[in-house]
Amino acid sequence: MNSETSLPDSGPGGSGITVRPAVFPDIARITQVCIKGLPDDPTFDYLWSHRREYPDDNYFFWLQKFKANLFDPRYTMLVAVYREDSSLSTSPSKTAAIETIIAFALWERNGSSGAAKKRFRGRNTWSNMLNRWLTCAENWSISKNYIRRDANPKHLAEFQKVMDAVHKQYWETLCPENFHLDLLCTHPDWRRRGAGTMLTEWGINHARQECVDVGVESSPMGLSLYERLGFLLIDTKEVQVEDEDEKLLVRVMVIKV
Repeated sequence: MNSETSLPDSGPGGSGITVRPAVFPDIARITQVCIKGLPDDPTFDYLWSHRREYPDDNYFFWLQKFKANLFDPRYTMLVAVYREDSSLSTSPSKTAAIETIIAFALWERNGSSGAAKKRFRGRNTWSNMLNRWLTCAENWSISKNYIRRDANPKHLAEFQKVMDAVHKQYWETLCPENFHLDLLCTHPDWRRRGAGTMLTEWGINHARQECVDVGVESSPMGLSLYERLGFLLIDTKEVQVEDEDEKLLVRVMVIKV
C-alpha cells in the first residue's frame, strides 16, 4: 500500500469532492477512470491505436503502470473522490460514507534539495521498497513473455524519446527542482466539477511551500485548465515518426515559483 500517511485529505470541493492519497485497492478504479477518461485525448489515439481490438491489453498494461507508480518514491498518486452521505441511504447497514473515485493525478517530485530528499525518504519505506521490487519483477517478467498488442510500437517509441528529452531539458536541467504533473485524468461523467482543478492545485500549493517550479506537458484537453491556473507555455515539441504525416504536439508548460 501507499505509505504516505502524512498527506491529509484536502478540503471539500464542489458537491462533496475531496482529494486524498491513492492506496493499493484504488488501482483498479484508477485504471477504469483512465480508460474512460483518456480516449478523447489525441495522445491516446496516437499511442494506443489498437486498443479497440485489444481492450484487455489496454486495461492490463495501464494497471501494471499504475502499480509501479504507486510504489515509486518519486511519485505521489492522488485521487479525487465523491463522498455520498450514507445517512441519506435507506439501508441501516450503511453507516460510512459511500466513496467513488472520479479523477486521479500522478505527481513527480524532481530535485536533490533537502525538501525533495525528505519527501523521497518519507515514501521510501520498507513496505514500499518490497512492493516496488515485486512489481518491477512482475513487469519485467511480463515484458519478456507478452507483447502489448494495443499500442502502435513506432509511435510509442518516438513519443517516449521526445518525453525523455523534455524531461532531461526542463525537469532535470532548466528547472531542476520541481513538481511535475505526469498525468491527470477525470471520468467523463464527472468533468467540470472541480476535481481536475483540485488535483492540480495540490501540486501547485506544495511547490509554493517548497519554493520550486511546477511543470506539465499539456494535451489540447488540459490547456485551458493549466492556463487558468497560471501555467505558461514555454515550448512545443513534435512527435512524428519518419516518413509519416501523422504527428502529435507536446506543449511544455511551467509555473515559475
